[in-house]
Amino acid sequence: MTCSGCKQNFCWLCLKVLSQENPYQHFDDPTECFNRLHVRN
Repeated sequence: MTCSGCKQNFCWLCLKVLSQENPYQHFDDPTECFNRLHVRN
């Protein structure tokens, strides 16, 4: 997701700030959000 105020990418699952260059890398790393890019809660 992208913050409408500051335009920063962030993870909607854990709220961590994501890389501007490759925000999808967050979902490829072995973290709590691994492979959950399109998960519905």
